[in-house]
Amino acid sequence: MSTILSRIPGQIPGRRSNRIDTPQLSIVVIVYDMPEQAMRTLWTLSRNYQREIDGVIYEVVVVENRSRHNLDRRRVESIGPEFRYVSRRESGVSPARAVNVGIAESRASIIGLMIDGARMVTPGVIRNVVDAYAAFPNALVAVPGFHLGHQDHQVSRDHGYDETAEAELLGGTHWQQDGYELYNVATISGANPYGYLHPLMESNCMFATRGAFVNLGGADERFDQPGGGVLNLDIYRELAEDPDAQLVITPGEASFHQFHGGVTTRQDDDREALMLAFRTRYEQIRGKQFHAPLREPFLLGAVHPYAMPFLHHSAMEGRLRFKRWSHRRLTTWDDDVVTISTELLDDPFGRLPANGLNETGDTDVSTPTIYNPPSMRHFFPRHIVFSTWMDHIQFGYDLIEAHKPELLVELGTQSGMSYFTFCQSVTDHDLNTMCYAVDTWEGEEHTGAYDESVFDLVNEHNRRNYPGFSYLMRMYFKEARDHFRDETIDLLHIDGLHTYDAVADDFNSWYPKIKPGGIILFHDVKARMKDFGVWRFWEDITPDYETFTFHHGFGLGVLRKPGGEDNHAPLLDMLFDSTPGQQDQLRAFYVQAAMYHDFRRKATGGN
Repeated sequence: MSTILSRIPGQIPGRRSNRIDTPQLSIVVIVYDMPEQAMRTLWTLSRNYQREIDGVIYEVVVVENRSRHNLDRRRVESIGPEFRYVSRRESGVSPARAVNVGIAESRASIIGLMIDGARMVTPGVIRNVVDAYAAFPNALVAVPGFHLGHQDHQVSRDHGYDETAEAELLGGTHWQQDGYELYNVATISGANPYGYLHPLMESNCMFATRGAFVNLGGADERFDQPGGGVLNLDIYRELAEDPDAQLVITPGEASFHQFHGGVTTRQDDDREALMLAFRTRYEQIRGKQFHAPLREPFLLGAVHPYAMPFLHHSAMEGRLRFKRWSHRRLTTWDDDVVTISTELLDDPFGRLPANGLNETGDTDVSTPTIYNPPSMRHFFPRHIVFSTWMDHIQFGYDLIEAHKPELLVELGTQSGMSYFTFCQSVTDHDLNTMCYAVDTWEGEEHTGAYDESVFDLVNEHNRRNYPGFSYLMRMYFKEARDHFRDETIDLLHIDGLHTYDAVADDFNSWYPKIKPGGIILFHDVKARMKDFGVWRFWEDITPDYETFTFHHGFGLGVLRKPGGEDNHAPLLDMLFDSTPGQQDQLRAFYVQAAMYHDFRRKATGGN
């Protein structure tokens, strides 16, 4: 604790001439060998960038351990009177002493800590922190973390991502004017892949009271490994486990890690050995294994539209965790006082109260209050390849569960993205469905020719995962047509050659094979390129049938053949028997679903 309350030898104190009045908030930023990244970080803490802080007095204490590449004091302090620069010599390889120097230099009763100076933040961080302490005087405020770029920086080398690539990425945004755009060029941090309704492992932009830091004893300088090892995780966990603290998370704000080759964030062939050494040191110091603190968070602040996909991701992952723990009759957080009834989980649509009657006293359950389909609850794609069908796999998965086809045929399978989504839904929902994929696996004028490896990949995946009900028919569509009797196919997916004449022939020649009430899918109904004609054919036939159109991606058309038995599955009712407003909501839902699964794939290392 003494290192907080007294100066540490070797530092060069910050100049006092730049001081402002006693601040409400001090933000300590630790920097080492990253001048350009640090300057971007500091700009995001400036009054020119942060929003709605006219009445807030704050300071930013920048502590730099000297290296080959140092910040310029004048550049730092020219950002604004809130900025103070402390340069110091460090004989070790850990930022622990620098953290304690920064806390000692700070003057406010609320202290923010950013151990990694390469963390840009969104424009509402300071406003939300001030609001959090107005509501909870003993708050621990944690800002969720992301990595700039489309992959975690731990795999950056494999994707050719470096400082130059990142500069180009940022150059394509207007982050200086609207920092929330950073969400669009970032991916979830591997430290918190399931969002903020799971226990957070760490926060790289955290705030606590000075008293909390003093009680902690500051940064434990026994964490003396490169980069501090798990120092940041340790500080966050120790602060979060204070029973008097209220954990507050800002769902609409974030920090974004810039690439700089940091010890724990870079790709390294020796990473596993390094992580083992870090874990071992933690256990030596704390006498226990590390785990994320199980404190239930209070969410505070507005959520910008760019942040909503992550809110959705966090909510869905949080619900999955709640389901797992509640079915075991366990509390989901250490500070829970009750275990919530699992009846909430067994009726996700909220159709009926406990007495089986709705508000009018009858049993009409045709309109669910919540649409929470299987793809949101338990869909983890087992087959992922590059395909524009990625935007629609959630809908495809849900459609199989809702329609429950006995016979499914796909015309044009290529690498199997859509087809194996259908097959996975069949197995996941234990359906009695026969599936057939028709393709030559030779390519055509739109896809170009492809070699035997494409068929080999599809054939092997099919053989291993879906034996007994899924069959590959390697032939032309017209040859396969004779293998099916009229009015027997429940679901047909047309995704072959995309010229107008080709798709018209596919539809007209296969239509007699469709069972009354059966469904036909048309891919690429919004693709207007080359000589694609699906969009034009779709516009020609939609007036004559029950149809629904998804506009995102390259578009997906859904057509239902007249007749057949009634099927009032919620998804089918929303497709064909709902208001235009409800249909727009369904479209928006599946746009968000695609973004949610994209977040989850990136967070869990998927392709």
